Amino acid sequence: FEAEARLQRTLTWRREYGMEKLTPEYISIENETGKQVIMGYDIHGRPCLYLLPSNQNSEKSDRQIQHLVFMLERVIDLMGPDQETLALLVNMNDTKSGQNATIGQAKQTLDILQNHYPERLGRALVINGE
Repeated sequence: FEAEARLQRTLTWRREYGMEKLTPEYISIENETGKQVIMGYDIHGRPCLYLLPSNQNSEKSDRQIQHLVFMLERVIDLMGPDQETLALLVNMNDTKSGQNATIGQAKQTLDILQNHYPERLGRALVINGE
């Protein structure tokens, strides 16, 4: 019963969040500098989403979170048969003050990941180096 309720909440969220408006054209301004890149697969066959906050090019906005959701959807599209998780790599190298997500954005991101993409994260790595 709980699984059914969670699925219903996610379907409602997807409709209300406006997944259909998250098109490449709408997201393109956020993707200009390569601050999020899908780059190959790890040794377990998980597609890799690579985040580079130092390439931040826009003011804080809802579109930044929408960009992450858009990229998560693309990573899911690239999952092979029997693969249900992704690898998330965050390179903090050269990140300056103001380029990181705000606390509000971090909370919103965690809420989305926990409630609407449960068990999708197979591995997360945060590095601060080249």
